Amino acid sequence: MAEDKELDAMATISKALDELDPSQIGRIIRWIGDRYKSQVTGSNIAGNIGAVRGDTQGSREEPVDLPTLYHSANPKTDGERALIAAYWLQVINGGAEWTSFAVNTELKQMGFPINNITDALTSLMKKKPALVMQTHKSGKSKQARKRYKLTHAGIQAAHQMVKMAPGEDPSAQAQS
Repeated sequence: MAEDKELDAMATISKALDELDPSQIGRIIRWIGDRYKSQVTGSNIAGNIGAVRGDTQGSREEPVDLPTLYHSANPKTDGERALIAAYWLQVINGGAEWTSFAVNTELKQMGFPINNITDALTSLMKKKPALVMQTHKSGKSKQARKRYKLTHAGIQAAHQMVKMAPGEDPSAQAQS
């Protein structure tokens, strides 16, 4: 009986989602994960949905894992490395916020740790416009756990890095 309720719910959801484009579906799936405290997996939800449906329009050509994203962005500085890992955690995986520990852990797993992640994130917060903002601090010490979020400008900067060909000069694209 429980399986029937589950199948009915999936059929209802499927019918409702069939009328939406992949980016809308991705936002809904991430909302469901947040709302029901469930881990939504799949690094590119909207693109995966488009591929399953056979859509080519609306599917984004984003890498499916952090190493692929990282190498396509070709970051040069610690700030750029942190930006790409944060983009992957927040935008691709649908996380609302993230910690410096989570960003550096992802980078360490790929063999690109940042010696001082706080300095890297601070440099991104000091840019005009800011690419990262601190959303929460638990504790009173300087070393307290902090939560961060990419700003709209940060997301756009990461998009720009990913769109460049490997080895392309970022300053050349900024001038065009």
